[in-house]
Amino acid sequence: PASGVTRYDRLGTATQTVVTELQTAAAARGIVYNDTLPGVCYSVFSVQSLTVDDYPEFTAVVKGRKVKPTSSGTPAWSDNPALCLADFVENTTYGMGRSIDWATVATVQAKCDEVIGGEKRRTLNLSLINEQFVEAWLDTLRAYAGCWISNEGGTIRLIADAASSSVYTFD
Repeated sequence: PASGVTRYDRLGTATQTVVTELQTAAAARGIVYNDTLPGVCYSVFSVQSLTVDDYPEFTAVVKGRKVKPTSSGTPAWSDNPALCLADFVENTTYGMGRSIDWATVATVQAKCDEVIGGEKRRTLNLSLINEQFVEAWLDTLRAYAGCWISNEGGTIRLIADAASSSVYTFD
């Protein structure tokens, strides 16, 4: 940060503390603020008006959530919509808290990662900021991933919306 600007970061841990400077600023306006925002990564910038000539410009790169690349993989940054969809299905805080068939996730993930004209077929950069039922978000994420959803015995399966071999014959 520029001279006269102090940055306080919270990395989204379950045990993080509230930024006391945020509490102080809220209290100056008659607001009691104690939310530690567990699981939410954020930064607070304090700008000292007596030491800064002009309001500084801020630029941030927001990467979003880290998601698992496989059922037991280490979470990492990804813009693959199939992985984001899988995270939403399994997540018990903001998602469905359900099981997902990771073999079907891998199939849709590979389809999304196909390179066409030098670009990935499908990427996702979306904020889930509007409150909606999980079914509505599931349908939105499914559309971005280019797949259909099948609930088989309580486990969510992804089916790529693409040509594939026949799975059943009528006679």
